[in-house]
Amino acid sequence: MLGNIKGIFYFCQINIKKKHMKKSIILAAIALSFGLTACNQQKKVKVEMPTAEMQEEPVDTAFMQANAGEYKSYDGGKSITLKADGTVECKNTKYNYDSWGVMEKNESQASCRLSRKGIDRPISVSVFMDTHEHSIVVDNETFRKAVKKKEK
Repeated sequence: MLGNIKGIFYFCQINIKKKHMKKSIILAAIALSFGLTACNQQKKVKVEMPTAEMQEEPVDTAFMQANAGEYKSYDGGKSITLKADGTVECKNTKYNYDSWGVMEKNESQASCRLSRKGIDRPISVSVFMDTHEHSIVVDNETFRKAVKKKEK
C-alpha cells in the first residue's frame, strides 16, 4: 500500500516538474474556477415586499406642554427652546435642532430625542431630561429651565 502511494507521488512529481504540465494544470484550474463562478450567477428573482406604512408613535402632548420652555446653559450664552408642538429653537448651540420628541419617561426622568436635518435623512440625538429639576443634558452640557417666580 505504501509502495503504491510512493509510486503515485513520484509519478505526479515528474509530470508536474515539466513546464508544459504545470501550464496545463494551471489553465485547467482557471477554466474550472471560471466555470464554477459562471454557474453560480443565475438570474435572481426579485421578490417585492409589500411596503408597510410607518405607524407613528403616539405623542404625549401633556408631557410636552409641561416641559416646553426655554432651557439655558450655565453661562446663559446658549439656549434651547422646546415648544409644545414638537419644534425647537436653538441659539448659539453647536447644532441647530428643529424637532424634539419623547422616547421613554419615568416619574422624574425622560429620554428624549432632538432631531436636525441631515444630508439624506434627519439626525437624531438622545437627550436626558430631568423633570423635577427641569434640566436637559445635550452633548454633555446641561441646560436648565428658568424657575417661575411664585406670586404671593
